[in-house]
Amino acid sequence: MTYATPERAFCDADSHIMELPNFLIEYADPNIRDQIPPVSYSASLVTDEEVEEIITNGGQHTTEHVEAQIALGDQPIASSKEIQALGAFDRGDRSTAMDMLGFRKQLVFATHSVSTPFSASRKLADDVRYGATRAHNRAMHDFCAEDKRWTNTGRTAVRDWMGGGENVRSKDMAVLHQGPETFISIMLTRLDWVARSWSKVDQYLAELQRTPSETLRDQMAFTPYVFEDIGSLTDQSYDDIYLFSSDYPHVEGGRDPIGRFESSLGARSETVRENFYAENFLKIFPEARAHDSAAA
Repeated sequence: MTYATPERAFCDADSHIMELPNFLIEYADPNIRDQIPPVSYSASLVTDEEVEEIITNGGQHTTEHVEAQIALGDQPIASSKEIQALGAFDRGDRSTAMDMLGFRKQLVFATHSVSTPFSASRKLADDVRYGATRAHNRAMHDFCAEDKRWTNTGRTAVRDWMGGGENVRSKDMAVLHQGPETFISIMLTRLDWVARSWSKVDQYLAELQRTPSETLRDQMAFTPYVFEDIGSLTDQSYDDIYLFSSDYPHVEGGRDPIGRFESSLGARSETVRENFYAENFLKIFPEARAHDSAAA
């Protein structure tokens, strides 16, 4: 059995790799390799002892640990987190974890390696920042290269990249929503009011074929935390802008994200569920659907 029921398609829009210390260094250009610091776990739940044990074992979990993780069957999310999770840093193990999870597609983001490119230190030279970014892109590409569930998103490869720190503390979490929530509510509500009123005197607004909120809905998507009321969120806004995410293997994903989201969705329609679990993901990455069809 898999964690996700096979009767429904699940596309995971938020998962992570738990980088080992040499994650960036190994993929960096030779001329800056010695200037890039190792990935640090000092601000995370992972201990130095855990990392050292993995490094001592050749950058891999022990065979016994991997076997114990596989023995979890359909409980990988509930029973294992962070760097100890199956496939936290090994791409082969992640494919096995995906088999156990039963997710059809999965986006994979960095965790700690982005701290170097985005460091606030003025001592970090620009060539090192850009070099660390290139190393990150290469490392992430290599991690995802051999499993079709991470690739074929339908988008042309670009030099830009996505990522961000995961070190959100309680004091941050209490007010984290305020800025984005205010920003988005202004865009989706007040912007329509402004466009409607000012179109009488603003020739560019008068030429718009759709309301600003309709345009933004086509370009924005959100992955909720497991403890957020996704049912209420869809009721208050739209059901085509939220994407299911496991946050695997981070602890923020909880032990049973599908169960928590299902409880939140309650009696809402099958269409709302299909949009949340897969269709909104596939709207952003249409080639993921085409690739599945071709594989079948």
